[in-house]
Amino acid sequence: MEGFYRPSKVLSGKSDYKDIVREITGIKSNVGISCFTETFENVLMWTHYAGNYTGMCLSYSTKELLAGLPHHVRLVRLAYVDEPPIIFPSQVNNVSNAATHILSQKKYNWAYEREWRVLGSVGRVEIGRVQAVKTIYFGSRVNLRHRQRILARIQGTGIKAYMMDVDGYDHSWEPINAAARPKKKGP
Repeated sequence: MEGFYRPSKVLSGKSDYKDIVREITGIKSNVGISCFTETFENVLMWTHYAGNYTGMCLSYSTKELLAGLPHHVRLVRLAYVDEPPIIFPSQVNNVSNAATHILSQKKYNWAYEREWRVLGSVGRVEIGRVQAVKTIYFGSRVNLRHRQRILARIQGTGIKAYMMDVDGYDHSWEPINAAARPKKKGP
C-alpha cells in the first residue's frame, strides 16, 4: 500500500504521460526508505515491526541524525490520507520531488504509527554522527545473546539501554546498562 498516486486529469491527458509514469516509477524504485516513529511505547509497533517483541527500538537525537545525514537525503513526516495523492503537471518538472511527495503519504489507517521517513538512494547511507543513537529499547522477547552482543558494543558510548517488562497489559522499562541508571547525588 505504498507509493500510490493519482494523476490529475491534465497530467493523464499529456502526450508523454506514459513516459512520465515510467520516470516516476524509476525514481520511486531507487529510493531507499528508513522508517521512524515518534514513540517507542506503541504496542502495535512492537508486534508489527519488532517481531512480536523480539526486536528493539533505537531512539535518535533528531538534531544529530539530521546533521549526520548526507545532503541528498531527506527527512519527511508522513501525511495520512483517505486517497492517494494527486500529481499535477507542475510537479513532474522535478520528478524526484514528485516521488518524495508520493512516498510521504500513507493511507489513514496507519496513522497510529506516527511515522517519519528518511528518504535517500537505495543502499547503505552512512550517518556521519556516531552519537545520533541515544537509547536502545529491547523487546521483552529479544534473544539474550543478541542483547548481550549489542550491550557489549555500546559499552562506554553513553547510549542508554532499557529492557521491556510486560505484566499483563502493562509495559515498563528497566534500565539494563550503566548509562541508563540515574546518577547518584552526592552527600
